[in-house]
Amino acid sequence: MTTPTYRRCEGIEFLVTLLDVSPSMLIDDLEPSRLQVGRAANRSLITAKARDHPNDLVAVIGFGGTARLVHGPAVVGDSTQSLLRSLDGIECIEWTNFHAALTLAESVLRAPETMAAKVQRGASQLLSKLVGGNASTALRACNRPSQDRSVRRIILLSDGEHTRGPSPVPTAERLKQMGVIIDCIGIADRANVDEAMLKAIASRNPDGSPRYCFVRDRQSLIREYKALAGHIRVIEE
Repeated sequence: MTTPTYRRCEGIEFLVTLLDVSPSMLIDDLEPSRLQVGRAANRSLITAKARDHPNDLVAVIGFGGTARLVHGPAVVGDSTQSLLRSLDGIECIEWTNFHAALTLAESVLRAPETMAAKVQRGASQLLSKLVGGNASTALRACNRPSQDRSVRRIILLSDGEHTRGPSPVPTAERLKQMGVIIDCIGIADRANVDEAMLKAIASRNPDGSPRYCFVRDRQSLIREYKALAGHIRVIEE
């Protein structure tokens, strides 16, 4: 079994952010509520990506007992306000189903080539108008990252434990076999967070530790999401 190593990636990232919207997220031990703090953290992520990596793709999923695609994949620099507004429309859903959230994320991430093709086709049409001639040559001249340099990622935030549906671990393992990097974050009351499950879902760092952290307060969570807005790439050695 190979051990992954990570480095900064200069290509495009395709990130799906998963936000727990179960009723416990309305508890106000993180003011004004856990859900509001989760929204704020995701806003910081989207804003940071729009500033530093505007060509990245971002999608938003809210999940409780079921999962809902709150915002489909979008180029973050072009769709910043739309992505930010989508966070305000997330409503609570009973129970918590990590399996449903990861399965929906998998369906979104399994079509990166389709999304990349749409982005590239739009760029080709624009460049054809601007420069004429061979748009693919113009694209190469603009150094648009190739598909093999893209990275697919998931960030999963929860304040609790998996209470509905099949085990999420097989789906997480399948995603990781696809090369998807999964970060998991537990918040609020550590006693109520299934850290063992979240660690099992998360990808591993080069030293074997899970890409999981527990956060107790708003500012620390926002700081963590800003850090996760940066680029990484997994390389098998």
